[in-house]
Amino acid sequence: MIITATERILLREATPDDAAFMLELLSEPAWSRFIARHSIATPEQAAGYIAERMTSMYSKLGYGLWIAEILPDHTRAGICGLVKRDSLDVPDLGFAFLREFQGRGYALEAAHAVLRLSAEKLGLDKLLAISAPENVPSIRLLEKLGFEYTSTFTHSGSTEVLRLYAVLLHNDDEDHDRRVPATPV
Repeated sequence: MIITATERILLREATPDDAAFMLELLSEPAWSRFIARHSIATPEQAAGYIAERMTSMYSKLGYGLWIAEILPDHTRAGICGLVKRDSLDVPDLGFAFLREFQGRGYALEAAHAVLRLSAEKLGLDKLLAISAPENVPSIRLLEKLGFEYTSTFTHSGSTEVLRLYAVLLHNDDEDHDRRVPATPV
């Protein structure tokens, strides 16, 4: 199911057919360095990851992490969307792109589309984001989107200290320009 599209990016729900792509993304060195360590080594395990971590969230919450495809040829480039963690009361923005698609503005464009969708279709007033302190590219992207550092954060059961960011979204036209950054060019 297509969630939203921009000029260059389409966001859609993940399916079992995305298993090989997800295995490639989960195998990126940046994933284990900045996001999470895992033991996913086969397309079958990646399909399980999609079912347990992605599609289950779609059915429970109506949102999740979506596959980001480059238009017009629908090349899978990354994921971008929302995660609802038990330890946070507000969903957080998540994104990860294959190395070959980084530094081209795709993550910014996809994340901006998720912010708009969060405000306009999901009716959310606020989003959070989590980043490792040394993940400078992600922190810069969050700042371009209007996120501000609020505090440190540690997942339950972990000792890793992360940085927590927040952004206020709009739910009416009056605050639109002030609260959600303009679409990037």
